[in-house]
Amino acid sequence: MDSIKILITIIAHIIEGILGFIFFYLILLYFDIETVGYYGVLISFLEMFTFILDLGFAIAYLKIYSEINDPENKICNGTFLLIRLIQFMVYAVIIFVSTLFLPLDNFDPNVLYFFIGAYILGFIGSHTIIIILIRKKQIFKRAILVVSFALTKIILLIILRDYYISDLWLIAMVYFISNLTFFIINLLFFKSVKINMPTKEYLKKFFEYSYPFFLITTLQIILINIDVLIVNQYVPINDVAVYFTAKKIYGYFYVIISGIGYILLTTFSKNIAMQKEEENLLMIKETHKFLNLLFVPLIFIFILYSTEFIALIFGQNYLKIGIILYILSFNIMLFLNYCAIETQLRALGKVMILAEISLLRTILTIVFMIIFISPEFINLGIIGAALAIVLAEIFTQIIIRPIIYKKYGIGYYWGSFRNLAIMLGVFLLQLYINSRFSYNILFIPLFILFNISLYFLINYLLRGFSKEDIKFFFSIVNLKKIKESILLEMK
Repeated sequence: MDSIKILITIIAHIIEGILGFIFFYLILLYFDIETVGYYGVLISFLEMFTFILDLGFAIAYLKIYSEINDPENKICNGTFLLIRLIQFMVYAVIIFVSTLFLPLDNFDPNVLYFFIGAYILGFIGSHTIIIILIRKKQIFKRAILVVSFALTKIILLIILRDYYISDLWLIAMVYFISNLTFFIINLLFFKSVKINMPTKEYLKKFFEYSYPFFLITTLQIILINIDVLIVNQYVPINDVAVYFTAKKIYGYFYVIISGIGYILLTTFSKNIAMQKEEENLLMIKETHKFLNLLFVPLIFIFILYSTEFIALIFGQNYLKIGIILYILSFNIMLFLNYCAIETQLRALGKVMILAEISLLRTILTIVFMIIFISPEFINLGIIGAALAIVLAEIFTQIIIRPIIYKKYGIGYYWGSFRNLAIMLGVFLLQLYINSRFSYNILFIPLFILFNISLYFLINYLLRGFSKEDIKFFFSIVNLKKIKESILLEMK
């Protein structure tokens, strides 16, 4: 059943990513590049403090609930909701105080307050109700919520454009109304959640598991957003807009893969509680195998054809997006071989090593960014920022993977190198075809089909996957089983 839930999660994230891309494309279409740059700075500022809304409590909730054999653990629900309420209050206070000290002179204070209110409403749903739905493995309901939210933003942006000038006020109103709607819909799902007052015992459990994550989540979230703020200190606002746009597109791929971790966490935690850890190791191997098999060709196809589409869709001002995405795509490939391992370490409660990994990654990224971006050093601008992120991740993985293998017996999926080699060959073949023949952009879908078919054919001949793997894959995408899973949730 988990495999079907993972499939639904991937499909939902792909749809959400497409809708998110459409929304962001409309922003690029409706607003000048300078406004997009300021929008990127503002979003990064607001999201940099969202570590306060995480701190590992969502992971603690999923893990603790999975280990307790009680389908209606009201105390666990109540504890989680109380902690969340405190987090939202602290976030609101800190973000309002920060606006007084940070260099945000270019922003209308009222716009800031609208964005802050919108973000708090949105995070109540996405960081609370959505987590409860994941705990109950009601992935289809979660999919309906997130896809509806993404679609609402698009509709609102199109409608409100006729009533507001195309500036940050328009985006603020879109975020506020869509997040308020998202919040109200989430309350309807919340009605079925049964809660009791938290006890000292449960509060202690939550904090004992979560406190090492305070550092991890803080570093991870700051790291995701601080690069835009650093870039803003060294390059023109137009380049900030280009870099922020590339990161948004890159983020859609990242979210699709990372969303699988929450589903695996509940299963991994249950297996560990039942002393079935060997099943987790097998699932890690299979997860990395199928993620690599499916996503490596998609990443290469994206690299191969993204420049043409970027020039066509975004225009000449955003041409550097293609170069930045080429570089950041290496990070996605590294994550394909790490996401399930990170989930296993969380399920094992090995949070100190996760904290050390996050600290190492953060230090390396900031150091590399200063070296590559700053005019006093290499001065590569936004290209340097992308290089800094990838190099920091490569060095981090080189250092930590032998330690993880030695301590926890989790090896590397070496088949990823075969997949990369095959797709690199297909990539070079297509580049050769491109250099010898000129063709209309309308032929690109045919070449994409050819590239993917050739990749899977060669992979099958080299035993990258077997007939059993094909049967397993089709058993997952079986419409009857997907329908049964959805109907079971709706009951």
